Amino acid sequence: MSELSYTVTINGQAWGEDQLRRIEYDRTLHVLHELKLLGVPIMDGEVELSDIDINWLEPERAKEISLATRDGLGEEGFLRVYADVLADSARRWKGWAATYDPAKVNWAQIELEAHGVGFPETMSIIGGAASQHDALATNPEHYVIIGDIDSGQRGAEAFGMFGEPVYMHGVAQESLPDGMPFQPDESYPVRLFGEMATKDDDTNFHVGALHQFRPTADGFQVKSVFVAPGDSPQAIAIGHQVHFALEIINSMKIAYAKKQADEAEDAALMSAAPTGEASAVDGTWNVEARGRQGVLTLKADGDVLTGHVSVIGIEADIADGQLNGSNFTGTIEAEGPAGKVKAKLSGSVDGDALTGALKVGIIKTKLTGTRATA
Repeated sequence: MSELSYTVTINGQAWGEDQLRRIEYDRTLHVLHELKLLGVPIMDGEVELSDIDINWLEPERAKEISLATRDGLGEEGFLRVYADVLADSARRWKGWAATYDPAKVNWAQIELEAHGVGFPETMSIIGGAASQHDALATNPEHYVIIGDIDSGQRGAEAFGMFGEPVYMHGVAQESLPDGMPFQPDESYPVRLFGEMATKDDDTNFHVGALHQFRPTADGFQVKSVFVAPGDSPQAIAIGHQVHFALEIINSMKIAYAKKQADEAEDAALMSAAPTGEASAVDGTWNVEARGRQGVLTLKADGDVLTGHVSVIGIEADIADGQLNGSNFTGTIEAEGPAGKVKAKLSGSVDGDALTGALKVGIIKTKLTGTRATA
């Protein structure tokens, strides 16, 4: 696995890590002070912090406390605390949307190139599919993220480091609405566009994002465009360039750390003192994953594993299979919504019981199973 690195360009200018972290720290303090103003205790361990104490927090500690506070509120707590704020935000966005003209939107764009982590892993973090906790960690002004952008998501965030959060929902699609003053870049083969509606009454308030991805040998390139109604403050679009950069880069970092942890876990499995005989894996296994039934067919030949996976919609043969006693790993390749998807299978057999995992990118699905009887 190559080292994680990235470059980000905003308005033709390269932005460095120090610049982005300075802004992230400022926004983290802003959120902490507002949460406290709205009556949420800001805790550092057992100590409740004053506004002065918050200003003395170092960046990493402020980030940890902010995430713990936002995560601890949950959706119900957030909606209770921010009820008046959200009503005001919805009113403002509906007003700007009332005069919406697609040819006169405010929009801004960033470009980013990543090495060491792929597009699917990054999107599973930023889109909420891997973990709602991790999705909140990608930006200090994310408050609620429930679901994922492919199948439908609701949440709350402040756009452009400006104003206040809005409670909304939406589903991503590939096509861009007609009449926009920009067009997708056809050199990016994967694209997602999402336009949001207010959660209270389903009003499309025409805030959207076009994420365009181009896979590379050891990472990906992304070109992201933020759009908002033309009568909304231009500062929102300008500020959302940095918001985009932070959430994409933080998603990459979380995904990279998870990849490292998964690789270390598999390496430990295959280097541990062998338990059981390799032949113990032979046979057909009835497995369960995400509450759905499936079948693994496993065959041992010395320290080589072959077989077939049929579970959670995946049908594929096992490749590159290895055995360490009754521990095993292997890879599979199956069709996914954006083309071929590679996954890693790992597990152990103990008598007639099997435990393991299927990892698609960094999304890990637990497998449990029993040996099928003839």
